[in-house]
Amino acid sequence: MKKVKNLIYKTYHLFNKLILTLLISIESICLIPFFLFNRNIWITKVIHPFFHWSFGHTIAGNDVIARLFYPQRISILVIFHPNVNTYLFDCFHKSANVFYYKGLFLTNNRYILNLRLFFLRFLINFFNSLFFNRVIVNDFHNYYSVNPYIFDQVFTGNEELNFKYKINDFSGYVRLLQENIGNKLELQQKTKDTARKIIENSFPNFFDKNFVTILFRRKGEGSDFSTKMRNTNPENYIQGINYLINNNYNVAIIGDYTDLNFVDNKNVFNFVNFKEYKLLNIFLLTNCIFFIGQQSGPYLISNSSGIPCLLIDCFPHRLGSYNKYDICLYKRVIKDKEEVNLEKIIKLYPEILIGYKFKYNNLIIEDNTSLEIFSAIKEMLESMCDNNIYLERSEKYESIRNICPKEILLKYSLSSIPLFKM
Repeated sequence: MKKVKNLIYKTYHLFNKLILTLLISIESICLIPFFLFNRNIWITKVIHPFFHWSFGHTIAGNDVIARLFYPQRISILVIFHPNVNTYLFDCFHKSANVFYYKGLFLTNNRYILNLRLFFLRFLINFFNSLFFNRVIVNDFHNYYSVNPYIFDQVFTGNEELNFKYKINDFSGYVRLLQENIGNKLELQQKTKDTARKIIENSFPNFFDKNFVTILFRRKGEGSDFSTKMRNTNPENYIQGINYLINNNYNVAIIGDYTDLNFVDNKNVFNFVNFKEYKLLNIFLLTNCIFFIGQQSGPYLISNSSGIPCLLIDCFPHRLGSYNKYDICLYKRVIKDKEEVNLEKIIKLYPEILIGYKFKYNNLIIEDNTSLEIFSAIKEMLESMCDNNIYLERSEKYESIRNICPKEILLKYSLSSIPLFKM
């Protein structure tokens, strides 16, 4: 009976995909008028047909192309869906002309969206071969490692399936950021003015002080190990938020938590439930004095904008971030009720640095404590005022990086852990 159900299930999904493929193949005729009405696509020498579900890859995937081909402008052809934040693409106004292809109907179905990307790429490459001679970026992932500083093969792991696999590194993109090649991501002035007006109408005193933006992530709670591992508990930030307020900063809250009952202070401003959240999120990420968040897509826009980041409750210790002034506070790794520090992990459990074998080694992962988050925020503020603290942290962390195996991305990350974790 179970085999019959599985066969019916597989047959249904195969039939469903065949129908969708047929429909989107017919719909692709709409690309002809799309190209006719958007002939300016061909003005630039570089054209990037783009779709990705991830907010992080949407930032980095377009930023790497814009910076790599700088000072030339590029054309970005976006497969539009309801989750696309057009204000993010507004940040590319100095580098790119952006065009949106919506098809005949809006959908979040990834299979349909990937089909649209397939036909868009096919036609643009076809027209390019006949009439033009442009550079068509067919897969942005291949450009992350152009002119890299990592020359060893690096890996990531899968906890559920208990295996590791090769990945492309981001070091070419990181080099572009560190060498300040290309334009920083920044909203157009008129878009900034709109955002400021919205904020001032609701919070007249918001711009009286510099502000720190804090994002609270809550995604994929029923999803894979890696996705769940990067969530955080906002209540652990209260002590740190009070420290920011006492040091004369306003605090802007964004993210996934709509029920932040503890946010009750005249210097804490909650933007989570604003109807204009897509605009305000981008504004707050690109105009704060520094950003506090988790190891997820939004920090990349701050990195690209040159804004220091403090990342909390990071997946231990798979990745860092892309700015040398950043601090990554990784979740606590517990063995036999005691925390295992990074040096001991490198020596005894190096495979977890790739992102797997936690269960195999009987390791428990815990969120950062209130005291750890407070201490990291304090160190971040102090190092922004005193470069000697950054230099001390960087020097000590370099000695830890030197003992990391070559296959681990953490070895090449520019960020560091806080001094109190060394």
